[in-house]
Amino acid sequence: MKTRADNRRRRELGLIHVAKKRLGLDDAAYRAMLETIGGKRSAADLDAWGRRAVIEHLRRAGFAPAASPGDTRAASEARAKAAARMLDLAAAGAKPQHAMIQSLWEQIVDLGVLDHPAFASVDRFAQKITGIAIVAWLPPAEANKVIEALKSWLKRERAKRRPDK
Repeated sequence: MKTRADNRRRRELGLIHVAKKRLGLDDAAYRAMLETIGGKRSAADLDAWGRRAVIEHLRRAGFAPAASPGDTRAASEARAKAAARMLDLAAAGAKPQHAMIQSLWEQIVDLGVLDHPAFASVDRFAQKITGIAIVAWLPPAEANKVIEALKSWLKRERAKRRPDK
């Protein structure tokens, strides 16, 4: 029986392969990109976090999934954002703190604060706080430190944007 995770994995892998074709990546460039971004030379070997990082990288490189015929731009963007959110939560797996980190990061990105909004940047942020290079490797106590730091950052940025009373 296929699980939701299996279905998400297939969709993510399909998206990666479509992006490869649309961006015109040759096999050598594609495999080098996979290894640099996801740490593996094959998309099939990527874990959920690696697949998501590769998809984000491909989007920054200019890939945009095709909208369904008759879609309005707003509906298409809303659906894409919801799908991305589901993929991100699935990537968190058994560690709900990863989903919280992802959610907080997305809120900061939505405020337009970051020069480099890719989720891969949160790994660097977490490393500065914990010394651990990959969010997926964070034990619960360290993940909580990152969550609290993101909450504080988000609170400061929201306070800056409030109109004076």
